[in-house]
Amino acid sequence: MRLEDARFEDHRCAAEHEPLSGFLLQFALKEAVVTAPYVACSFDLPRRFLPRLESCLQRVPLQPFLAPIAPTDFLVAPGLVATITPGWDDDKLEVRIGARRRSALHPLVRLDIPWRSFDG
Repeated sequence: MRLEDARFEDHRCAAEHEPLSGFLLQFALKEAVVTAPYVACSFDLPRRFLPRLESCLQRVPLQPFLAPIAPTDFLVAPGLVATITPGWDDDKLEVRIGARRRSALHPLVRLDIPWRSFDG
């Protein structure tokens, strides 16, 4: 066996749930959140807060994005993109919301969510 073959022997490819266009949209949404200058995030948000988020953000109708660690769902609103990922605890979520403008995060204040960091 060659060295090049041995490096990839233990890695298994997972079939993507979306066609290429859906995958590229998910990739762009993920990058928008990761590179946003203003964020709201929580790494251990109780699931009971999800309906509050969905009251002002709309779910993107795609299968969960197969991120390296856990499947990721996206929610959007004007000026906002959010990633929702299962937390380590079954009752928790990891939420990160990105915005290009600080003012886009202002409506999230009224949701009374315990953020770890909030730039709004």
